[in-house]
Amino acid sequence: MFTKTEIATFAAGMMGQSIEFINIDTETSTHAKVMKRYFSKAVTETLKYEWNVLTKTAALSLIEEDPSPKWQFAYSKPADAEVIRRLESDNYFPVDKQYEDQKVQFELIYTTSGYDIHTNIDNAYAEYTVRPADVGPYIDHLAWAIAANLAMITAPIIMTNNYQKMKDLFLKDARNVISAQIAHDITLRPEPLAADSPFIRARSRS
Repeated sequence: MFTKTEIATFAAGMMGQSIEFINIDTETSTHAKVMKRYFSKAVTETLKYEWNVLTKTAALSLIEEDPSPKWQFAYSKPADAEVIRRLESDNYFPVDKQYEDQKVQFELIYTTSGYDIHTNIDNAYAEYTVRPADVGPYIDHLAWAIAANLAMITAPIIMTNNYQKMKDLFLKDARNVISAQIAHDITLRPEPLAADSPFIRARSRS
């Protein structure tokens, strides 16, 4: 497990910077201020991927029925949800792979109090990615992925003159780090079962 300051140190190392931060929230160096400013953005970028270690399911709170001609139900988005991945009509999320036409359809609607979830299923449950506290601690492989994103975001500021010379190689290395951490996270999930394709399902109905 690593703190945000340790992640910032990892990110600096990926950029070839021999810096060991003590606390990026209180340090006044230029590098520490840059890391602090962009840390939350790096977490957001990392959470665009689906992480097993940050996956949660919860019953959704109904706001109203028939919120629009398109949707029958409006639910509150869970306060700790960063990304809504799937909805189901009960608390069972199959491990088999799903084609788009098999997934429950929903739409996020912005309101003055946040986002609502509009869908056509009653008693909805959501599977979603939780946003961890920015202070951490972060599990190891997630921490390295955040560090790689933080390095990519801050490199043009911190590497200055060397960035254009090393940009392609640096970005490739950083993306490889993220890919490796995603691959590791996948090993922590149940092995998904193969889903019948739309063509097979159509044949079975005929």
